[in-house]
Amino acid sequence: MSAGIAIWLLVPIFVEQEPSTAEGGVLILMEDVDSRMSVEIDATIWESGFDDISVLRLKLQPTSELKPGTRWFVVASGQYSPPLDAPLGAFCSSGNWAVREEGTVQCPGDRGLGAASSVEYRRGRELGSPTPDGVQGVVDLSGYDSATVMMVSGVFDPRDGLSEWTVDIPIRDIRLGRSPTEQRGQLAPIGRWDFEWGTSGIPLQPQPEHVIDRPAPFVDSLTGKELVQVGSSESVLDASDLLGSSRLLWTRPDAVTDDELIWRSASGGFGALEFATVSLTGQGTVAARGFLGGTAVSISVACVLLLLEKWLERRPT
Repeated sequence: MSAGIAIWLLVPIFVEQEPSTAEGGVLILMEDVDSRMSVEIDATIWESGFDDISVLRLKLQPTSELKPGTRWFVVASGQYSPPLDAPLGAFCSSGNWAVREEGTVQCPGDRGLGAASSVEYRRGRELGSPTPDGVQGVVDLSGYDSATVMMVSGVFDPRDGLSEWTVDIPIRDIRLGRSPTEQRGQLAPIGRWDFEWGTSGIPLQPQPEHVIDRPAPFVDSLTGKELVQVGSSESVLDASDLLGSSRLLWTRPDAVTDDELIWRSASGGFGALEFATVSLTGQGTVAARGFLGGTAVSISVACVLLLLEKWLERRPT
């Protein structure tokens, strides 16, 4: 019995758990804008209160004049791909106005969205690229995973002097990896440019009805319209909510401070991010488990030796 208790106490200390992988990411694109268009990105990740659902909130501010009515796209995939079965309260910045239809979540109201209207989350809409053989899917693009992509789109609708808009993206909780000494986490890229990518070699089905008649890096697989990848002039990501009661050990690249999960980038968004923490309460738990587990092992060994001694005493000579 002591051996069983020792195993129960010690296994959680030594068993490792892998973190959520930093696949996919978030890209920002627009229709009918100059390729020099950029936005400031203020991103925050926090636990939503819904089971296994966190929220990635993006506040986007254009850095130059943007024409009202411009359609924008937030392309979320991989780690940031919204599960369509997430509670409606996690979408739209105003869940009471969210409407779920097959393959989509729509935000018919504009409360909490800022300078945005007609916001829609759609699965099955992806990035394509025109080729002589038709519009093909985009692959090998940093920050993009075509297998899990969901496109959030809306219309730039400035009012009351407000030009910033908000996009809430429900995501699965970020799972931290666990080792005997620390917890490790990874976060996928946000707003990172990438000039090297390829096409799948297989035309998308169905093909867009109308495709532009000139070369273009990206088109909307639904409409065939050209999409321009928008850069970031300045970006902030605050994921401090992931710390909980833990203490930050290290980050790659370096965070702004030594005790918060906050990163800043002067341009180009963020690539993949890594960090490690140690649980302030877990340290005591590990020590206690180790002590009790060691004690249980000692008792087990003593019992075995005692039984062996008794057996030897009774053994015929």
